[in-house]
Amino acid sequence: MSYNLVVPVASNLGFLNSVTVSAYNVSRFGSSAVPAEGASVPDSNPADATAVSGANGNPGQAVLQVPANAVYNILVTYGGVNYWTQATPTLAPAQLYYLNTYDTTTQTNGGATSANLITLNSTGPANGISVVSNSKITFANAGTYCLNLLGQFITTGGGSNYAVTVWYTVNGGAPATASGYTFTTAGVNNQVLANVEDINTFNAGDYIQFYWWSQNTYMELLTTAANSNPTRPLTPSVNLNIFNVG
Repeated sequence: MSYNLVVPVASNLGFLNSVTVSAYNVSRFGSSAVPAEGASVPDSNPADATAVSGANGNPGQAVLQVPANAVYNILVTYGGVNYWTQATPTLAPAQLYYLNTYDTTTQTNGGATSANLITLNSTGPANGISVVSNSKITFANAGTYCLNLLGQFITTGGGSNYAVTVWYTVNGGAPATASGYTFTTAGVNNQVLANVEDINTFNAGDYIQFYWWSQNTYMELLTTAANSNPTRPLTPSVNLNIFNVG
């Protein structure tokens, strides 16, 4: 019998795909403590399980099949550094639902007292979650979901108030509990990447919408065009990833 161990993989820029994750039973270590950052594997034997984040329709997470219901030290090597954490197996959702959606336009501030609705004009891989009317992220199935929104903000002028608040609502109601986040840019023409993460439970048919506010009317959600020398892709103004965790 094998067990599923689900490991989210993220940096300060959000969830990461294509990162190798390995699990080692703590019995293979001289201590049950989590190894320090940079520590090497305990011996030359293969890991008890290995997976790649984002594989098989699991954006932002690695699903490892471990041989026993035990405690495992988890190794993620990123940027040449070994990072360790500790986890025990959990049941992965029987059905995986996910969505990647983004917007390729620059979105401007409607005013110093405006709640600016974030629009999404493009969709990547998706299963069981869709975007309706360019803003309503709609869940076809009940469950608990992890939300990760990245927004690329810039202030093009005006004053010194660079604060931005980002939040989301459920079914058009009041903002979801603890979903407001404030970010501050460094000044005019400096960009900041706002990262909003949350876990929430939704019913089938529920939808959410994201909003932002800034007193500075020159604040924008900025998209960056594709370019050359070297070839670089378009960077969307907003990128949103959602997947179920239960």
